[in-house]
Amino acid sequence: MGNAPALPQFYDATKVTEKGNVAIQPITWIAFPKQVKLAFPNDRQRWQVADSDRGRQDEYCEWSIKRDANGKMLRIVFCNEGPEYFEYLAKKQPDTLLEVYRHHNPGFDIKLEDLFIMDQSGSEPVYNPHNKWNNSTTTGSIMHLIQEFNTLGDEVDLGGIASVLRKDSGGNLVTDPNQLIKCSFYVNPDRNSDPTIGAGVNALARAGAMVTIENPIGLYIDQINWGLIETPDDTDPSEFWKWTRGKKGTYMRAVFEVPADKGYVLGDLTVKGIPLEFGGQLADFIRISLTGRASDAQGGNQIQPRSCSEGPRHHPDVPPKPTDSQKAASMGPRGNYYDILHNIGVPGISRHTLIRASAPES
Repeated sequence: MGNAPALPQFYDATKVTEKGNVAIQPITWIAFPKQVKLAFPNDRQRWQVADSDRGRQDEYCEWSIKRDANGKMLRIVFCNEGPEYFEYLAKKQPDTLLEVYRHHNPGFDIKLEDLFIMDQSGSEPVYNPHNKWNNSTTTGSIMHLIQEFNTLGDEVDLGGIASVLRKDSGGNLVTDPNQLIKCSFYVNPDRNSDPTIGAGVNALARAGAMVTIENPIGLYIDQINWGLIETPDDTDPSEFWKWTRGKKGTYMRAVFEVPADKGYVLGDLTVKGIPLEFGGQLADFIRISLTGRASDAQGGNQIQPRSCSEGPRHHPDVPPKPTDSQKAASMGPRGNYYDILHNIGVPGISRHTLIRASAPES
């Protein structure tokens, strides 16, 4: 590839002067984990499986449920904010980390020591993303994503790699999402999110644009379809849905709970005529999004597609994607992906991450 850049159509909007028109393109997908749906086609079974383990919730959306003594749902909290911001706070402002946990999880006796464990050498405390207030589907408390692939680093890495144009053996542009995955080795084809993100970013690049991810970089809860969700007294169920982090267009957390004066609870609602028992029933109707940003920043229409045998993973400027064991080795029970963002090889990742990390609390 000579001196060709590894990601010729992916740019850092904090460093590059954008030229021409700038297009903003939302890319959305269903929050319910596709891998669970493929393995368990029976609705009730797949809902139950998805609710059983945050590790199963791999579409950049996780949830935790509080139930009464009889197992009836009282509250559910959805979250899709990555762990990096909280890892950053833990290093720089641990007291602020505790305040954020307490503010967003009222009614729980959360202590600073609950959020930390000793590092592998036993010499100092480090943040534990899998702490007891952020590790379960059954406590009704949640702060950020913990599924191993639900990270900001994976999102940006995916966006960068997906921006590379590909051609088949006949010289034709590759447009099929699954074929793009095989060419660039960047995603799991059995997720809703990965192929959708990859195909969306690649489509912008094929149109001749330079592409990046809209700042503040993140994945957001885009919308929920309320049409088939009903309450016992015909109250609009959206009245019970409260956004608790982010703002319009960048929501990252929401609590769904019926006010006490209503005389009924979440478990009395129905979804498609079926009593609401599982968070997965709602995840079927939630869409998650990221936003692609495209411009003529550096003449993307002059970039030639690469064959499937060419990088960017093979490019000297892009190190191989960290393995699960490498991630885990970087910090305690879960890899601190923030620590290795600088080595991902995607332009601007460190700058973008710091912009997100220093954003004011909502």
